[in-house]
Formats: sequence, C-alpha cells, structure tokens
Amino acid sequence: MLKALLKVRLAYLWASMFRSSTKTKTSKSSLSKVGLALLVLYGFGTLAFVFGAMYSAILEPFHKAGIDWLYFLLAGLFSAGIMFISSIFTAQTQLFESKDNDLLLSLPVPPSYLLLSRIFILFVIGFFLHIIVFVPSLVVYLMKYSLSVSQLICYFVIFLALPFFSLAFASLCGWLLAAITSRMRSRTLFTMIMSLLFFAVYFYINAQVQSYIQYITSQGEAIAEAIQGSIFPLFWLGSAIAEGNFLYLLLIVLFCVVPFALVYYIILKNFIKIATTKSGSAQIAYVERAFKLRSAKHALLRKELSRYTSSAMYMLNSSLGLLFGIIGAVFLAIKADDLLRIASKMAIDELYIGVIAAVALCGLSTMNLISAPSISLEGKSLWIPQSLPVPARDVLLAKAKLQMVISIPAMLITQIIIAFALQLPLEYNFVLFALPLVFTVFAAFFGLYINLMFPKFDWVSETVAVKQSASILLTMLGLTVAVVIPIVLYVFVLDKHMDIFTYTLLFTAIFGIASLMLYRYIDGRGAKRFEGLQ
Repeated sequence: MLKALLKVRLAYLWASMFRSSTKTKTSKSSLSKVGLALLVLYGFGTLAFVFGAMYSAILEPFHKAGIDWLYFLLAGLFSAGIMFISSIFTAQTQLFESKDNDLLLSLPVPPSYLLLSRIFILFVIGFFLHIIVFVPSLVVYLMKYSLSVSQLICYFVIFLALPFFSLAFASLCGWLLAAITSRMRSRTLFTMIMSLLFFAVYFYINAQVQSYIQYITSQGEAIAEAIQGSIFPLFWLGSAIAEGNFLYLLLIVLFCVVPFALVYYIILKNFIKIATTKSGSAQIAYVERAFKLRSAKHALLRKELSRYTSSAMYMLNSSLGLLFGIIGAVFLAIKADDLLRIASKMAIDELYIGVIAAVALCGLSTMNLISAPSISLEGKSLWIPQSLPVPARDVLLAKAKLQMVISIPAMLITQIIIAFALQLPLEYNFVLFALPLVFTVFAAFFGLYINLMFPKFDWVSETVAVKQSASILLTMLGLTVAVVIPIVLYVFVLDKHMDIFTYTLLFTAIFGIASLMLYRYIDGRGAKRFEGLQ
C-alpha cells in the first residue's frame, strides 16, 4: 500500500510539473517538454552558481584561519533555512488541508501510510532545494582542497539527514498555521500578511547578504569561538565534516532525525482528527440590500476577481511584479538624486534613463501571471463556465481583463512615482508610460493563450495550478524572452542604425499588434478550443 501511495504521489508531482491534463496533441509535444526541461535546468543552474559564488568568497579566509568547520556549518544553515521557508506553507496545505482526505480515508489504508506519503513529497521537494544550496559547498571546496574518505562519508550522511530537521519544524509550523487559520473569517488576509512578512524578511536578508559575508569573513574566528563554546549542535554539524568525526556525525544525525520522529508521532496521533475537522467560519448576519442588475460580462469579471481575492496563494504568486514595482519606484524616488548624479557622470542621456525604467517595468510584468493559471483553476468545475448561457469568448476575456484591471492601475501608480522622481521631459515620459502599459496588456493575453494551450485540471491543490504547472513556466519563459530579445537586438545589431526613441516606439507597436492578434485568436479559435476542453 505504501509503495503504491508513493508512486501515485511521485507521478502526480511529475505530472504537475511536466504534463498537461488535457488530451490534446499539443500538450504532449516534444518541443514543450524540451523547453520545460531547459527552463528547469537553467533555474537550478543559476541558483547553484549563485550559492557557489557565495561559498567561494568565504572559503579561503576560513581555511587560512583553520575553521573549515564553520564553512560547512554555514552551508548547512543556508540549506536548512531555505528548505524550512519553502516548505512551511506547502506543509500546511499538503498535510492538514488536502482536498482528497475524504477519498483516501474511505480506503482501507492505514493513516500512517497516508501521512508518510505526504511527508515524502515534502521531503522530495525540499531535497531538490537542498541539492541546489548544499552541494555547491562541496564542489567549491574540492576545487581548491581535498577531503578524506571519512570526511566525504560524513558530508553525504549529513546531506541525507539535514532535510529531516527542516521538515520537522516546517510540519510543526504548518500544523500551527492550520490550527490558527481553520476558524478564521479573514483567513486569506492572515495568510497574505504572514507571506508578505516572510517575503520582507527574505528580501531584507538578501539585500544584506554581501555585508553579512564580509562580516562573517572578517569575524570568522570570533564567530567560530562563540559557536564552539555555546551552540554545540552547530559545532557538531561543521566539525563532523571538517574532521571526519563519526561521534559528531552520530550526534548530529540524532539531532536531525529525533525531532522529525517526534513531530511525525504527534501528527500521526492527531491525523484523523485533523483530516476530518471541518473548518468553521464566523456567522454573518443577513442584511437586506437593493438588488443591482449587472451585465453578464461584469458578472464574469466579478467572479474572477472573487476567486483571485479568496486565495492568498493565487494573489501572492501571480502578482509579485506589482508589489516589487511599487517598492522599487518608492526606492527610486528616495535615491533619485544619487542615481541621476551617477547617470550624469556616466554621460547617460535622459532618454536612456526613461527607456531603462520602462524596460525594467516590463521585466517586472513577467512576474504578473494572473491569467496564466486562470483556466486551470476551473479544475473539475470546468463544465460550469462551459455550460453558462454566455459566449465562451466572454468567459476567456474576463480572465484576461482581470489581469489588466489589477495590473494597469498598479503600473500607473508605479510610473507616476518614477516620472516625478526622474523629472524627465514630456516626450521621454511617453516612452516610460507607453511601453510598459502595452506590454501589460500583451502579458495578460499571452498568459491566457498559453494556459489555453496547456491547461491542467486534475490538480488536488490549487498550488499546483498556480506554481507548478506548465503554463506558468512557459508564460514566464515566453515573457522573459519577449523582454530580452529587443534588448539584445538593439545592443548588438541596431544601436548604430536606429535611435532608441524610434526603436522603443517600434516595439511598443509590435507588442500592441501581438496583443491584437492574441485577442483575435481568443475571440475565435480560442473560444472553440475552450468549449472542447475536458
């Protein structure tokens, strides 16, 4: 039974990333699979390179000071922290709020097997991140120095044990979050606030990474002495690898595995109660109000907006570009004088500054993916919009309009802040406003088109549709290419043949024409394709 459950979970995880749930030939094309594989490899490779560069910066001074154990300890802490942050909300959904609880509990399968299969998937997801973060530390070390057989054995054992520690605390925190939010009326708002706090902490730490590395490098011996004298488990982790000490290895393995075993036991004892508890909600008194008649198009848009605002996962993962845009604009307004002074010293024309700001906003728009999972989110209820007495084109266009209704006002706010900060001439502001707004419209239609080609309806958790589906990956890749190609083309080919103002207007027109073509497709063949989806 356990083997079958694990195979099903792994197959579902693989399908959620690399296979569409539709029966069309397009969804099974080799080209799409190659594109997804290349995108995944590119993402993994980029992150591994970033961590490798960080490890390379701290290795030499640590080795000269004779504190190699601190080097391996930091690698372990980085990996454990990232696994914890990435798993906490997934653990809440997978372990305690899964939508297939009723079905699985009706089968003659022990609850321990169900829980193990779900924890196993969390382990697999975290393990991939663990590889990206932890393994580069070994590669960087072996490029300069050598390790004995006992040291390598300790490294790989800790490599296998460390995810259990992160998973234990992620599961425990996920349980606490599920217990707190289960009877909350404003559950989405709470989840949004908590997620934004995590993002704020993450980006603050990310912004301070260079200064942290410099501090750790300069104060390595003092930090090592403090840890060695007071925080024994951390010392065991680093010293087990640096010295090949099997006693420390045994202690750190127990330190990782025992908390996991305790958390698993506690959750298992309460699993049936957790899985069968129905979330409550506050009673809302009925208030009589005047009924307002709305058009079908308005009702469809309100329905899409209601789904968007009811899911913190959907809102966060599909609208990060809007948040970063406003934060970046405020930062630019604060630092505008310094940036303009630097641009003046580098003899950068004001028009180029406006174009750079416009291109940056287009780059942020590649992170706005509201329409990209909107068809997939219909899930098993797809038959409802298909059976409504309204044209299929209206159903589809409402999904694209949602992204425009949310993105365009936020984009305008960002552009106005930047325009006042930079104080550019009027004609230069036209470039700043025109290109990002047209690209925003293009992104909305493009995401909807990709999701129409690669929908996924067999998800159990909407997290799959919003974060792990092919349409999300392909939309991000396609929009990124749409931003990068014009830059490369101008820098390497057309720089001496066309002025930047004309070139920017040209690509503004190209994105406008592409948006019109996508609209025409959705209005015609796309609507017919939507009617045939199943």
